[in-house]
Amino acid sequence: MKHTKRLLAAVMAFAMVSAIAPMSAFATNVTPDTDGKPSPATAGFEVKYDVDPSYTVTIPAGVDITTGDKTASITLDEGALLAEGTKIEVVLEKGAYTTTGNAFTAKTASGNSSASYQINGGNVKVGDVVASLDKDTLSADLTFSRTTTIAPTYAGTHSEVLTFGIAVKEAVKAETLLTTLTFGGSSTYSETTSGVVSVTATNVTDYDATFGWLWYREGSLSVTAKEGYTITKCVFIQNAKTPITDTEAPFEIHSTRGKITEDTKHAMDGVTSIEVYGYAN
Repeated sequence: MKHTKRLLAAVMAFAMVSAIAPMSAFATNVTPDTDGKPSPATAGFEVKYDVDPSYTVTIPAGVDITTGDKTASITLDEGALLAEGTKIEVVLEKGAYTTTGNAFTAKTASGNSSASYQINGGNVKVGDVVASLDKDTLSADLTFSRTTTIAPTYAGTHSEVLTFGIAVKEAVKAETLLTTLTFGGSSTYSETTSGVVSVTATNVTDYDATFGWLWYREGSLSVTAKEGYTITKCVFIQNAKTPITDTEAPFEIHSTRGKITEDTKHAMDGVTSIEVYGYAN
């Protein structure tokens, strides 16, 4: 009986020692270096948070052009937060009485008398983007003027409510010449690459210094963008002949019996170079 009590006490003591031993919430393996000493431990730890877009676009309540032209400014607040490369576009969607064109109409409350006016000297019409705003362009002006296109029938207040739409738009990226691929010198062909695109050949085995690729047998050349680039068009060229421009993916050209199938007018019978246009993402 005494022996049993001693054994129990020993088990309890071991449990207590285990409970107070330090514990690690995160473990990092340390591998000994060649000299037997531990090498420095490294670990990647990322801290991040998202910032939501925040902006205020102010459109004035209206203008009174009874005594002459008036200008109203559409503004973006100076503290606006937008994603990089985006703009705020304000579109004049419609008027209460004007649904198309640049000749705007104001009417009396009864609708029995109309008077005409224009915006920015007639250069603004329904559907136009009237403001394109970002951190560098915080305002756009609209000038309203009376015209004599429609003569009012009665005296009194003539007005029209205009509706504007506001949207976030990505900036249009300019198309540039990304690279010019010039083939030559090799008797076999499988793939040609540049820093921004790859050109893959199908059933192309013969190259000729005068005719280029695709001059002899059936085959195709296909151009694809590498990561980080977008292709907008490819121009397939054979020396002084009229080039073939492809503006839609897949950007490729084909040959059968020594003739380029996409060329139905000029009998282009090979490809000596390809101009690739687009932009960096």
